[in-house]
Amino acid sequence: MLDDQEGEQVEIYAGATNPPEAGAGYPFRYNWLEFALGGTWAAPMLRVTVHPRIWDYTHPRFTPDLMRLQGRESLTFEVACPNFRSTPEAPAPSPQPRTEPTEDAQRETEMVDQKTRDFDQLQYYFWAYLDWNQRLKALVQIDVLPSTRSQPLPQTLERMALDTAKNKGKLGELWDVVMQAVPSEKRVDNPYIAGSRRGQA
Repeated sequence: MLDDQEGEQVEIYAGATNPPEAGAGYPFRYNWLEFALGGTWAAPMLRVTVHPRIWDYTHPRFTPDLMRLQGRESLTFEVACPNFRSTPEAPAPSPQPRTEPTEDAQRETEMVDQKTRDFDQLQYYFWAYLDWNQRLKALVQIDVLPSTRSQPLPQTLERMALDTAKNKGKLGELWDVVMQAVPSEKRVDNPYIAGSRRGQA
């Protein structure tokens, strides 16, 4: 349909997944929308495909609403988008000769990957084995809680503190504190301490 500015728009009546009123004749339903670009660069179009779904009380599940679209499972609309222009494709760059990475570059990449794995493992132990009180005590102990007058949500505060510990080089201290709460059979050597399994990367 056309709007007041002679542009095109698609109006879709929303369904509801809240319990319908008894006898009102409004079953559970919703619409699944799919968007794609169509047309040409000079006349771009937005392709909108609507998949209406309705609750089947006989076999409890959502199924295609065939009655709404006279037997079809979906319906596609094309809406003109005169104000949109995609960026013309740039010419493909000429192929460059492939060079093998040097040993130093490969070693540096491996070190970065290992640091990422170590930090991910520390975060896993931090969230999996410490309750809120233990996490807060650990962050206080290594002095990485943010200094702010506002009160962020607990998990936001903890994530900020983990980033601070990372930036201040205190992950080794945090590792030792966290391991105190991890069962002995699941503890792992501190990778941030020299002389450990991997040492300071």
